[in-house]
Amino acid sequence: MIRLSLTLPVNALTRPGPPLSRHEVWNGLRHKAEHPSAFVPEITACDVVERGPHHFVR
Repeated sequence: MIRLSLTLPVNALTRPGPPLSRHEVWNGLRHKAEHPSAFVPEITACDVVERGPHHFVR
């Protein structure tokens, strides 16, 4: 397994458009975690097999 970590400022001054709210950022992160194939072409399929109030398993 390859592990990668990256930190980017969310509301950087160089980013065009209005700043994102905490809710918008969280929803974007959740969407990316639940649907990684939309962001990583090498991932051809990924299914959520269990969902709880504060977690999911894929």
